[in-house]
Amino acid sequence: MKILVLVEGPTDAAIVEVISKKVRCNVSTYIMRGNRLRKIRRILHVYQHVDRIIVLKDLHRYSEDTLTDIMRKIERMDNRITCIIVKRAIESWILADPSCLERKYKIKVEIHNPEELEDPAEELDRILRRIGRRYIKNYKFAKSLAECIDISNAATRSKSLARFIKALKSKI
Repeated sequence: MKILVLVEGPTDAAIVEVISKKVRCNVSTYIMRGNRLRKIRRILHVYQHVDRIIVLKDLHRYSEDTLTDIMRKIERMDNRITCIIVKRAIESWILADPSCLERKYKIKVEIHNPEELEDPAEELDRILRRIGRRYIKNYKFAKSLAECIDISNAATRSKSLARFIKALKSKI
């Protein structure tokens, strides 16, 4: 099955690729900025050969109601599309498994609900500053963090991650 995942940037692409590999799904990622319906129509035309398209959008720039309306319009364009709102940013998926950072950096991390954080990337940076490191949004660093995520643990603490994994595994 061919799956295309539309993401917002290289950091998202890295995390999606690692998680997809962990659930044994082969995906292609496409970085798409903005929510223009015309752009999605072009992508649908170019990627006619894919079986499923998953659109991930971070909530951080929009109200949830506004983004939900946009996502509904996108899903109505083609029955292959599943839209998932990532609360607030994809870094919340890393923070959904605090043991990941504890194993990787030997630091204690307590996050009650990663999807409630106003800025998960800033929280990740704050945690890493405690050990003299910084979180720099880029493909390589995001990939290295995502590789240590226990996705079954993280999915219990992040509804958007659980929904993404379910979308990857579904037959349509």
